[in-house]
Amino acid sequence: MQRKFTRALLIGSVLALVGGCSSMQNSLPFSKSHADYQAPSVTQPSLPNEIGKLLTEASISQIFQVTPSPWGDQVELRLDAPYFAATGQTCREFSVLRTSGVVSRHLACEHAAGRWLEVRLITETASTSAGN
Repeated sequence: MQRKFTRALLIGSVLALVGGCSSMQNSLPFSKSHADYQAPSVTQPSLPNEIGKLLTEASISQIFQVTPSPWGDQVELRLDAPYFAATGQTCREFSVLRTSGVVSRHLACEHAAGRWLEVRLITETASTSAGN
């Protein structure tokens, strides 16, 4: 009798533990897949076609003179290597050198064939990205 009670208690404990863990799965911040990723709004303006073409086709560390651009006239872009983000999108970091000598880092991801949107670098806060 004691043995049956212990066995029933053990099985009940295991079931409660498994049930509790499975109910927590969707509440954990890291439990979402990349399919749950919310892409930037469709209304967000994409980067100009000329810049999108550079991001798609240019090789690493090439420097391009771009005018006009979202960062001002006559800026230089230096492109890093493209990579596949966890969202499944192709992304690319790049530097922008303004005529004033100020260099800023940027990140863009391809959201449709040839349509690139600038996104906030994960190392930036909203206040530091506003100054770029």
